[in-house]
Amino acid sequence: MNVRSNCMRLLTAVGILVLSAWDTPARAEEQIDVGVAVAPAGTIGSFPVSFYSDSSTPLTAGIQVDISYDSQSTPIPAKADGKPDCTANPSAGKGDTIFAFLPTGCSGTSCTSIRAMVVSFGNLSTIPQGVDLFTCKVSPPAGTAAGNYLLTVIQVLGSSEAGIPISMSVSDGFVNVPASTGC
Repeated sequence: MNVRSNCMRLLTAVGILVLSAWDTPARAEEQIDVGVAVAPAGTIGSFPVSFYSDSSTPLTAGIQVDISYDSQSTPIPAKADGKPDCTANPSAGKGDTIFAFLPTGCSGTSCTSIRAMVVSFGNLSTIPQGVDLFTCKVSPPAGTAAGNYLLTVIQVLGSSEAGIPISMSVSDGFVNVPASTGC
């Protein structure tokens, strides 16, 4: 074989790889959905945060999601340890999930967002399809006007088992404070 035919084979192989990459369909989209809480003024409700993939084999193994809320009308209460009153779902398989209020160092109504780090240091496998990752409580104070109050995803970061960033889409949620029935 001469050098010229080796070069032609190499260029042909590179061309096939480029064309194959060009024709490869986009990978499956993975999504975070923030649900809906119904909480009359003066009560406590909760909303789920779920993970979906349009692939039969999800790619995401860890997620950070930041969600803003109306700290005056539909605050997320704090637990005794000062962390948001959110609970990780064991079915997600991410037992090291943690929650924090944002901005860092805030307290009470100066907290306007939460951050959830959905991870496990012992289970690096991908997150199951269609699972609720966690739920958070909301507690609209007595006298809160009836209406829908947004729960907006302000940032989401996904990561594969190997630590490679995964692009994710989001669907925001809301807290519904129904009108008082007077009962």
